[in-house]
Amino acid sequence: MVEAGLRSIELLQFVSDRTGRVKVVKAGQVRSILWLRLFQLATKAEHLESITEIFPQWRESGKSFSALEAEIFLLQFVSDRTGRAKVVKAGQVRSILWLRLFQLATKAEHLESITEIFPQWRESGKSFSALEAEMFVRRCEELECPLLALKVFGDHPKYGFGLTSFSAARNLLHSLYEKYPVENTVAAASLFGVYKLPPVTSEPACSAMLYAACVRSKNRNAGLLTQQIYQHLG
Repeated sequence: MVEAGLRSIELLQFVSDRTGRVKVVKAGQVRSILWLRLFQLATKAEHLESITEIFPQWRESGKSFSALEAEIFLLQFVSDRTGRAKVVKAGQVRSILWLRLFQLATKAEHLESITEIFPQWRESGKSFSALEAEMFVRRCEELECPLLALKVFGDHPKYGFGLTSFSAARNLLHSLYEKYPVENTVAAASLFGVYKLPPVTSEPACSAMLYAACVRSKNRNAGLLTQQIYQHLG
């Protein structure tokens, strides 16, 4: 831990000397990937604060930060300020930061990293909004990882993220019913009841998606469910 902190300080000085309008060291260029390394090496909140002090120099050099760099920094920022034992006591994390994190994610792995700090949000006595549920489901579908959304909403005791939006639940069904085994679609449909949403059969679109998933399956139980849905639609 101490060694990582020292490496962070050395790398921070390296970047600082080579950025800004007036560079201490003229030779060589600072590669963007060094920011990712700096964020990874930070072991204390003070390290991140020191890193932010040279952000203006990067801008003065005519450079900008990538979406991945912004995501990693913001993820660390949120992580340090949530949970029972906060690394940083001062300040509060606004709910809107979750929407920004979801937007910045460009890979399924990024969303998985974000879900790892969901429990800390719950431990802070906070909850997720319907809008955040909708955005999370949408990004999981766009990044082709709807099973991650199903896992999170299916384990509320762990993640504390409720499927509190009918729109989000409908979109979760949509992301699963064509490409994944029927068991996943049925599991998503069961969440309507778990989170006290209107029944999945209360809307034709949801009923149709569940019906289509069951029809394609050779599972006997899915066949029985198909008959029940058909009778309801009739």
